Amino acid sequence: MVWFPEYTKLVSTKEYEAQTELIANKTYNGFAFNTSVENVHWIDSFFKNCSFHNLTFSHVTFDNCIIHEVRFEIIKSSRTYFKNSIIKDSRFDAF
Repeated sequence: MVWFPEYTKLVSTKEYEAQTELIANKTYNGFAFNTSVENVHWIDSFFKNCSFHNLTFSHVTFDNCIIHEVRFEIIKSSRTYFKNSIIKDSRFDAF
């Protein structure tokens, strides 16, 4: 038997995961991301010469992605993961 607060947390987590936007096998070339990204799971995607600037990542996963010549500038991040991804010639700037 699950105690009530634990059960509430479990249900809340499952609801959040059900609303996750899955983006698979997408290529971004020269794209500028300038709005916050929340609850997104990129799978097998390719990012080349892109920029993520002045935004927030919240619950974002890059899974088996290739990130090449990408700039991450002025990023606030919570629960952001790079799983089995390749990051090459990219820049992470913190202010």
